[in-house]
Amino acid sequence: MIAAAARNLATWHDVSLHAAGVATEVRAGVWTAEPGGAGIFYDAITLDPDADPVVPGATTVCDSFDVAGDLGAALRRDGHAPWYLRPAGTTPSALVPAGVTIDRLVEGDAAALADVERCAARAFDVWLPDRPGAVHPPEVLADRRLRVLVARNDARVVGTAMSLDDGVVVGIYGVAVDDDARRRGIASALTATLLAASPGRPAVLTPTPQAARLYRRAGFVEIGRFGVLRAGRGPAPAADR
Repeated sequence: MIAAAARNLATWHDVSLHAAGVATEVRAGVWTAEPGGAGIFYDAITLDPDADPVVPGATTVCDSFDVAGDLGAALRRDGHAPWYLRPAGTTPSALVPAGVTIDRLVEGDAAALADVERCAARAFDVWLPDRPGAVHPPEVLADRRLRVLVARNDARVVGTAMSLDDGVVVGIYGVAVDDDARRRGIASALTATLLAASPGRPAVLTPTPQAARLYRRAGFVEIGRFGVLRAGRGPAPAADR
C-alpha cells in the first residue's frame, strides 16, 4: 500500500505541476519533475522499493520506502514522516461546526483557490510566490480527480483541504485551518467530507505530529515511514506537513 500512496503523491504533484507547465516523468521506478515548480513540491519521489532514491540534480526527494543508504555528498537526510492508511468502508460523520460552511471549488473559482493557497501557507508557515496560482493554477480545478474544499466562517476562508482520487486510493493533502479557528472541529469536518466523497477507496495521508491524533481517531493507522532527502538546508516540502 505504500507504493499506492507514493503513486498518489506523484499524481497529486502532476496535477499542479502540469497545469503550471512543468514536465514530469517516471523512469526506473522514480517520479521526477523538471525545475520550475513551486517550492512546496518534491523534485523526485520513489515509486518502487528497489529504486535508487539518490536522484542526480534533485534537491528534495521523497524516499517513499525509506531505503536510502550512503547518500554521498549530493543529499542529506532531513527527517522522516509516517504514511497513514484508512481502509475503505464506513466514513466518519462530517459534523460541520455552527457558523461554518464547507464547499467544493469548481472551475472558475480562481479567486477562492488563491485564498486556499494563502490559508495553507499561513497554516504550514511556508513562503508563497507573489503571483496567485503559482502553486495550484486555476486549471487544476478542471481535473475531476482533484477535490478542493474551502471552509468559511462569516464569508472568511478559515480552512482548506484537498484530495486526489486516482482510482486506487484517495490521497488527502493540505488540511489547514487558521490559528484563530482551530479546536472547533473544522479539520475533522474537512477530512470527513473528503472521505465521504470516495467511500469505496482506501485513504492515505502523511500527518504532522500535531495532527496525528486527529487522524487516528478518524480510523487511520500508520503503515510505514518515508525519508526526506535534501540538498542544502530549509524546511521540508509542505506535502509532508
